[in-house]
Amino acid sequence: MGLGDYEPAHANWGVVSSFFSFLGLVFISLIVSYALPVLTRVIEKKQFSMYVHHMGGNPQDLLLYFWNGKDFSRISNIGDSLRQQILMIAESHKAYPILHYYHANQSKNSLVICLCIIDEALDLLMTQVTQDQWDEKDVLPLRKAIDVYLQTMKNLYRYKGGTASAPPIIDLSKLSAAHVRLEKTKNQESERKALWDDLLKAKGWSWHEVYTLR
Repeated sequence: MGLGDYEPAHANWGVVSSFFSFLGLVFISLIVSYALPVLTRVIEKKQFSMYVHHMGGNPQDLLLYFWNGKDFSRISNIGDSLRQQILMIAESHKAYPILHYYHANQSKNSLVICLCIIDEALDLLMTQVTQDQWDEKDVLPLRKAIDVYLQTMKNLYRYKGGTASAPPIIDLSKLSAAHVRLEKTKNQESERKALWDDLLKAKGWSWHEVYTLR
């Protein structure tokens, strides 16, 4: 297995040497075949996070990105793409659980922050904006895709969402200035907030990074 300076003195040791050679080949092959897909998924996570960040660095800005001056119909143009990527990310975490332990050192590259921004934006839309300005057919499929991700986090990594830190008071002045008609229609889900709070803390972040005005 080396330079040939040492050779098996007996046939039995020759079998042992061949076995270790085969074992090393299999081990290296498994590492390469596992590491490359994981690296690809890590890059996809970062790409998705930056993509969302460029649309809006907080829930208010993301909603304004979808606002066309009359309604939020722009969600239909990009919602399917976001939904497919979120579902793919959720399935990737099932196939490669190690993905969850890759941490971003910048908020714009953090998948958890970006998914939380999307979810909070949809939450604002569904609870603070009059329903005549958005269509459930555009919003609910995207919301359900995030549900799949959250359920994956609960099942695979045992997140339960304990006592949540209170999110900052939401500033809706940007939406009001853009002539979005606001009306509190539903209460926000405290259990969902607690789960996001747990996920953010696990990654070293907080609600501050989600709602920071940029």
